[in-house]
Amino acid sequence: MYTSEKRKRETLTKLKDKVKTASEWRVEAQTAFNAYVRYRDRDLPCISCDATGSHEGIGGYWDCGHFYSRGARRELSFNLWNAHKQCHRCNRYLSSNPQEYRKRLIIKIGIDRVDALETYAVVRHDIKYLRRIKQIFKAKLKKRNNK
Repeated sequence: MYTSEKRKRETLTKLKDKVKTASEWRVEAQTAFNAYVRYRDRDLPCISCDATGSHEGIGGYWDCGHFYSRGARRELSFNLWNAHKQCHRCNRYLSSNPQEYRKRLIIKIGIDRVDALETYAVVRHDIKYLRRIKQIFKAKLKKRNNK
């Protein structure tokens, strides 16, 4: 049964969603995607340096490191082959530690998939796509957390 307060919140949420910009949807989709990747790789070491343990991340946190950065190859922002758990040191201070990242990425996903990343065609992400990405990765994370 719905209460009037719950209905008001749902209505307000729908109204807010209607006025969000593509940039705001991109941020929300990226947040959901990054959380999923960190959870997916939670038992793995840093993709670039094999570091393990909470001491590697600032305050015990890990990053979702992209082989091709979101700035350089925006179309790969939501590609699961392009994103892996990474320590703060490699991701933020060593600019993803690309040489080591590539070596370990080939071992993890294979040279064919790395080649596919390197030749991936440019795609524009519209609001509908970004909403769907957010929805998919929030659901995937929720499903994995409930296991």
